[in-house]
Amino acid sequence: MTMAGITGAVRGRHRIVTTRSDDTAPRHPALIGRAWSTPTHPAQWWVADFTYTWTLSGFCYTAFCVDVFSRRILGWRVMTSKSTPLVTSVLEQVLFTRRRHDFHFTATGLVHHSD
Repeated sequence: MTMAGITGAVRGRHRIVTTRSDDTAPRHPALIGRAWSTPTHPAQWWVADFTYTWTLSGFCYTAFCVDVFSRRILGWRVMTSKSTPLVTSVLEQVLFTRRRHDFHFTATGLVHHSD
């Protein structure tokens, strides 16, 4: 192929930036640290993150929130853009669902961690 001056098709080399750090922004304290085995009951620590995958029609972004104690996915959302509403809507969904099942639920003492 090299002698003929042709190359093969390149697939799967789509680079995407998911974090735009601002070193001047104030940092919140790490309340969880790396003590993942510490929670003693549900609704004590919720951890949120998001990931992405390439599809034939472009990237899809999935945000989710997990209860560290039960390891249960509490809520998730998929969008085609990685905007702020993708992440905040998951937290709103989780709070709505939790309050629907337990009317007296409050977020007092709950730690929500996201990177």
